[in-house]
Amino acid sequence: SLGGGKVRKKWIVSLIIVAVFLLMILDIKHNFIRNFERLYRELETESLRNLIEGDHEGFYHDPSAELEITDQLIYIGDEIKELYIDNGRGSIEIRGEEREDILLSYKLTVYAASAELAESFIKELSIVENTTGERLSLKLERKEFPSGVYGVVVDYDLSVPERLFLDIRNSYGKLGVENIAGDIAVKNEYGHSQITDIGGRAVINSQYGKLTVRNIESNLQVVTRYNTLVDIAHIRGNLNLDIKYSRTKLADIGGNLDLKADADSVDIDGVKGSLEINAKYTNLTGSGVEGKIRGTISYGQFDLYQLENDIDLKASYIDIGIHLKDSFDGYLVYCEVENGDIRSNLPYKAEKENRRQILSGGDGEKIINIVSKYGDIRLYK
Repeated sequence: SLGGGKVRKKWIVSLIIVAVFLLMILDIKHNFIRNFERLYRELETESLRNLIEGDHEGFYHDPSAELEITDQLIYIGDEIKELYIDNGRGSIEIRGEEREDILLSYKLTVYAASAELAESFIKELSIVENTTGERLSLKLERKEFPSGVYGVVVDYDLSVPERLFLDIRNSYGKLGVENIAGDIAVKNEYGHSQITDIGGRAVINSQYGKLTVRNIESNLQVVTRYNTLVDIAHIRGNLNLDIKYSRTKLADIGGNLDLKADADSVDIDGVKGSLEINAKYTNLTGSGVEGKIRGTISYGQFDLYQLENDIDLKASYIDIGIHLKDSFDGYLVYCEVENGDIRSNLPYKAEKENRRQILSGGDGEKIINIVSKYGDIRLYK
C-alpha cells in the first residue's frame, strides 16, 4: 500500500542515519586514538631524551665534560667500499668529496653526577675503527659506565670519498648527508635529517623529527613516522613513500610515486610518472601528476589538478576533486557514488539510482573510473 511504502522509506532512512551516526562515532574514536597516540609519542620523545642508563633523569642538565678531536685521517685505499656508523646518541654530518681517505672530527660529551667525574671518564673514551671485508665501522669504544656517569653523546663530522656506500644510523640529533655518488641507507630518530645530492639510490628511515631530501639521481625509498615535516623534492627516479602522522610536501618527482599514507596532509607538485596510492585519514592536494592514477583512498580530502591520464580510484568516506588539463580529451568516464553527489562540467548527465548517482559517457581510450561510498565526486575540465 502507499502508506506501507512510506513506512518502509522512513525505516530505510532511519537505518541510514543510524549507520552514519555510528560511523561518525567510530571516526571520532579513531581520530581520538590517533591524537592521543601522537601526544603520547611527543611525551615519549621528551622522556626518552632524558632516559639514560638506569632510572636517572635530567641528562642534558647534568654536569658534563667535552672532548674534541679534529682532522683525524683514516686511510682506506680502494679496498673499503662501505662506511658503517651506529650512533646511539648524538649527531652525524657527512660530506662526500674527491678523496681517498676519511677526514674525521668528533666531539664527545659525558654527563655525570659531577664535573670532576665527567672529566675523568671522558679521558678513557675514543672513536675506534673496525674493518670487516670491504666495510669500515666507526664506533665509540664502549666502556662500562662507573657509578655516577649517566651517558655519552657523540657528534661526528666526516669528509669521505664520495664513492663510498653509506650505512648510517643515528639518534637524538641531526643527521646530514650530502654529495655522495653512490647508494646510501640512513636512519635517524628524534632530530632533523637532511639528505642532499645523492648520485645513487637512497633508503631513508626517519622518525620524530623533520626530514628534508633534495636531488636524488636514482630511486628513493622513504619510511617516516611522527615527523613534523617531510619535504622531498627533485627526485630523478621513482619515489616509494610510506608515511604516518606527518605533514608532507612532494615536488618534482621524475619517476613514479608509490604512496602509502596515514598522514596529516600530503601536498604534491609535479610527478612525471604514475601515482599508486593507498591512503586513509589524509588530506591530499596537488597538481601535475602526468601518469596514471590508481589506488584506494578513505577518510580525509582528495583534490588533484592538471591531470592528463587514466584515473582508477576506489574511495569511501572522502570527498574527491578531480580537475583535468584542458588538453585532456578522448576519455571514457564512469563515476559512481553511493550516498553522495556527483558534480561535473563534462557533457554527461548524472543519473540517480536509489541511493547511488552514476555519471558515465564517452568512448575514448583514456579511462576515468571512480567508485565511492559516502562522499562527493567533483569532476571538472
